[in-house]
Amino acid sequence: MNAFVPELKKTRGKYRSYHTDLKIAEFLGILPYDIRCQIPKSTLYNFRNKDFAEIFGMEFSNLTGDVIALLEEMKKKSLFSKMLRGIIRVKTTLVAIKDIYLKKIKNSEGIIKEKIVKAIEKVRDTLGLERSVRYFDISKGTFYSWSNQIKAKCVDSPVGKCLRIWTGQLTKKEIEKIKELCLDPIYKGWPVASIAYHALRNNILNVSLSTFYKYVNILGINLPTARSRRKKDKEGIRASKPNELWHIDVTVFRTMDNVKAYIYLIIDNFSRYILNWKVSLVSSGKICLENLKEAYMKHIVNKSLDPDKPIGVMMDGGSENNNNIVDTFFNDPNISVQRIIAQQDVIFSNSIIEACNKLVKYRWLYLYDIPDFNSLFRYMEKFIPMYNDIRPHYSLKGLTPLEAYTGKTEIMNKEELTLRFEQARKVRVMENRQHKCAVCPA
Repeated sequence: MNAFVPELKKTRGKYRSYHTDLKIAEFLGILPYDIRCQIPKSTLYNFRNKDFAEIFGMEFSNLTGDVIALLEEMKKKSLFSKMLRGIIRVKTTLVAIKDIYLKKIKNSEGIIKEKIVKAIEKVRDTLGLERSVRYFDISKGTFYSWSNQIKAKCVDSPVGKCLRIWTGQLTKKEIEKIKELCLDPIYKGWPVASIAYHALRNNILNVSLSTFYKYVNILGINLPTARSRRKKDKEGIRASKPNELWHIDVTVFRTMDNVKAYIYLIIDNFSRYILNWKVSLVSSGKICLENLKEAYMKHIVNKSLDPDKPIGVMMDGGSENNNNIVDTFFNDPNISVQRIIAQQDVIFSNSIIEACNKLVKYRWLYLYDIPDFNSLFRYMEKFIPMYNDIRPHYSLKGLTPLEAYTGKTEIMNKEELTLRFEQARKVRVMENRQHKCAVCPA
């Protein structure tokens, strides 16, 4: 019946004419409301009580005389007529939902829930609640939950659910704490996962990572970060323990005075720990060699470590890493290392340290105005300890690189984490039950 024109025009000085199918639709009680409201009540009454078998030329209509007779017989069966109207209403709602999906309407989830609830409310007395919810492939519990969400919208809840009914959602204090953490300049450049793990580790906020992500998205918080073109992630080479595989690389950064600076990094594959770093105005094999020697002295010799097999040092095939000066390090019989050229000696790329280079620049350096080389050095001095010792990493399941490098395996034991979540949930439920907003009943 949606094929009917939305507006019925009337010629001046003449009575309006109506299509026969429109009359039959009113006779069956399935004429859409937006059409019915344009037709006089007396005319609608005539449609509902008309004998369509008397209309001349009905045999040429899409609805034959036999069909009309059958429809009239069905009309006499009140319950059957109601059920038919109910099924048509369900079908209309399903078509509307499909249309919403195809058009990708923003906030479509809430719109779809409301349409489904309204449709079920109108047909539940005729079709029965159990059958009605089955049409939409939901349970009765889900229907009641959605119905309460629509009837008891809360202005103080970012998800629109009444805090006194859905007591398990985060409290206003917890939501404000998420905003405060995400907008705090201390965590500028930190990804959401790092902030969430930091809050959990320091008992600032006891919520799961998925819940933290959910509320950040609902609140529309956009964390400041420089834009970068992200390539599709691929699983690269992975070490099974610290000091099994190192990565070295050089990346370029230009300061505001247009001076090109070179940042030399060495990181541990297993822990993502930055073992040593250098900043220079030149690209030099000598600096690369110094960086390697310092890292080996600091983390192997000074700690009296004796690797059970040579440490793999992965690098790209460029001249900045492969030259006669750097060769002296790998040829030294007193140093237990093995050079690995990415995508030559192994099929893997040097993506671990390339990702670290991006992180240094896009989540730190590019977020600030760095005027000159000396300022760049100071910013790097500030970044490295924060990266290694303070900022939790998603890939390390909330550990810092230093913790992973020194052998720690989890941020806290499961029993402690479960206890903290349970205590936070009890406090949350208690606070939400006492909450009152403008639409809450007294």
